[in-house]
Amino acid sequence: DFLHTHGLVHRDLKPQNVFLRADDQPPVLGDFGIAWRDDLHTLTKTGEMVGTPSYMAPEAFDGREGRGPSLDIWALGCLLYECATGEPPFLGHSMVELLGRICNQTPPPPSDSRPPLPVGADALILACLEKEPSDRPPSARVIADQLRRLARGEPLTATEGPAPRVIRRRVGLVLVTLIPLILVGGALLGAFS
Repeated sequence: DFLHTHGLVHRDLKPQNVFLRADDQPPVLGDFGIAWRDDLHTLTKTGEMVGTPSYMAPEAFDGREGRGPSLDIWALGCLLYECATGEPPFLGHSMVELLGRICNQTPPPPSDSRPPLPVGADALILACLEKEPSDRPPSARVIADQLRRLARGEPLTATEGPAPRVIRRRVGLVLVTLIPLILVGGALLGAFS
């Protein structure tokens, strides 16, 4: 979040660039070789693919001008997914297969392979991996706040911006299931009154 508020996007967040410290201090982020800053835009060409493919957001591949913080939010989601499951959210035997999965598939919830996770962890991690940048959490600070809540055993709070699709989909499923039950229950109650 500090980098983003100062106009810098790392563009290569991955386990090898996060250095843990022995003194119980926060990790250190390294390797700013392909970082983006608007006033240094000549470092890479438009349309040039930069970064580590397994941690790159779909917009880095599909021709959109993706240079904003949402690229790092996606990569942070990949890191969180890997911390929870032991492997990246997207794997492929070839670059084409990997890119196809990143751009077109939703990974299974992390808790499918590594239960138990705190309630809400799946939704937070998968929100970071939304295909549309605007559907991802609005900032790294929001993600950090939500992770602190999970660590304390507190429920996630609503974040600013659009609700992540995974949460909307689950709410929709609950409504589709509950509305017929409510209607049938109401009809049965009316019949017996």
